[in-house]
Amino acid sequence: MELKDVTLDMLDGNFVLTSYPTDAGNVYVEGGHLQLGFGVKDGDIYQINFSDEEIADPTKGKLVVTLDADNKKIYWLQDHLEQQPYDTYNSLRDSSFAGDAGYPLLEALDQYIKGTYNSTGYDTRLVTMAELASGVMGADGSSDVKPEIEDPTDVTATPTDEGATVKAK
Repeated sequence: MELKDVTLDMLDGNFVLTSYPTDAGNVYVEGGHLQLGFGVKDGDIYQINFSDEEIADPTKGKLVVTLDADNKKIYWLQDHLEQQPYDTYNSLRDSSFAGDAGYPLLEALDQYIKGTYNSTGYDTRLVTMAELASGVMGADGSSDVKPEIEDPTDVTATPTDEGATVKAK
């Protein structure tokens, strides 16, 4: 999936897998030497540990990003400022958005990862937004994630001089 294609419908019910988040490994951050997995459920993003239980139900993982669709706000956890591991604030961050929540959710996930795992800006394994988008996949490992589209109903075709006019609901 490309960044331009990211929508909430395409994220919801699927997973986001990343590469190893930092070249510092497990030195500064527990789990920094592991790939990261996140499940998206009802607009919330949960960090999962790849157990069968958390794959079946991502809500059993750690909630790291949450969507308040009614107020057009997204909240995420962040341990420190990006590139400032010693300037810790272990707080809940938030931002407002307009339009579809898909891309802003990935931005919040990006901030969670960088504000939790990355201790320097020159980290060779900084996870990018494009990597997050390309890491979206279904529970079966398929990366061919598309929103569900209902089949058209009441389809009619009327012949014209150029071919036909097709109408459907």
